[in-house]
Amino acid sequence: MYNKCDSLEDAVTIFDNLKNKDVDTYNSMLSGYSMHGYHQEALLLFHKMHKINHIQPTAISFIGILNSCVHFGLVSIEKGIFLSMKRKHKIEPAIEHYGCVFNLLGRAGFLNHA
Repeated sequence: MYNKCDSLEDAVTIFDNLKNKDVDTYNSMLSGYSMHGYHQEALLLFHKMHKINHIQPTAISFIGILNSCVHFGLVSIEKGIFLSMKRKHKIEPAIEHYGCVFNLLGRAGFLNHA
């Protein structure tokens, strides 16, 4: 709610104070960071979620982080994240995931690849 009401600071405060974070909590923060232009924070949170806290990302997690890559212009990072969906996490990419990849490739001038 705080992310959608343009109060990222309040959302971060609540998130940081939660003791038992789950994948939905992380997904909310990933989307919030992406929505408000904090793409580096989104990437760090995604890493922390998976590598440090051992919370498996979902298809929604990947939409949040791929959108951050789109707005940050991170072609190589997005490619690695996208490929890890199926290879590492056994998540079949959906049309929304492909849309993020096409969006980034188009913005970066790689229309032939898109």
